[in-house]
Amino acid sequence: MASVMQLPDMHDWSLTTIKLDWITGSVTIHLRDGTGPRRLLASAVSELTIPRLAPWGKSQSINSVDGPTSDDAGPIGLRIEMQSGDVISLSAGAIELEAFSEN
Repeated sequence: MASVMQLPDMHDWSLTTIKLDWITGSVTIHLRDGTGPRRLLASAVSELTIPRLAPWGKSQSINSVDGPTSDDAGPIGLRIEMQSGDVISLSAGAIELEAFSEN
């Protein structure tokens, strides 16, 4: 099994933006928790699904995160369930979380 990082509990974190760089195959997800801004960085992205149907109502808050998960046969998977009911999913070669300064 591939080594994958453990993410903190992201319940009630806010998701502000998702950026896909098509040329490099990288995705940056900007988040905010009680301590400030964070970035979830994914590289070698092969799949990204971002529905925005809001079946439970509009919300920018995260309900739960499943992953990152991986096995020997494929990429790292990540699912972010929003409090809107939408589920954002991606498959990538690597995923990391970092704090950063907006200045």
